[in-house]
Amino acid sequence: MNKLKRIGIIFIIIGAFIPSVLYPFASLTTSATLMQIFLGSKGAVYQPRLADMLATLFKGMWSILGQIALLTVLTFSIRIWGFYLLEKAESNINF
Repeated sequence: MNKLKRIGIIFIIIGAFIPSVLYPFASLTTSATLMQIFLGSKGAVYQPRLADMLATLFKGMWSILGQIALLTVLTFSIRIWGFYLLEKAESNINF
């Protein structure tokens, strides 16, 4: 397996790992955080949803809204970048 393919796989794994680790810390309530940590230990991943963003928007929790938006953008951009690197590695096209 060449180096570029390994880097692409690592980015895909990181893109899947970020929301499961960081999102409970951007939670709205303590009970939701505890529930997310419990579910995370059982293999269920709580993904940020539009309802979470709307709730923070209506409550005026701007820092949490920014965290959720940043987390969502970071997650998808890392996953897309990982798939892009895998595609480049398979087609053997240099940067």
